[in-house]
Amino acid sequence: MDWDINDGSYVYHGVALDTKPQIEHIVRLCKSDYEFDIKIVDINGDLFQGNIVRIGPEPALGTTDLKRGDLVFFKDNNIQRLSSNA
Repeated sequence: MDWDINDGSYVYHGVALDTKPQIEHIVRLCKSDYEFDIKIVDINGDLFQGNIVRIGPEPALGTTDLKRGDLVFFKDNNIQRLSSNA
């Protein structure tokens, strides 16, 4: 998947500023007009791996080939928002 690139810093939600993404954190990635919340399950160098937990902003059935639970890969510069796992 070619995720949108974030040219700035990401938004922090429920974590301290400058927290590095870690396993169990939830990140938001974007592709076109869609948002994907992803739970990080593995980190290998600069490549992150996670499961989709939400697709939005509206119920977006049929908008992409992706669905909740799918495993996806992304890099730090794709992250739009970093949240705790709560």
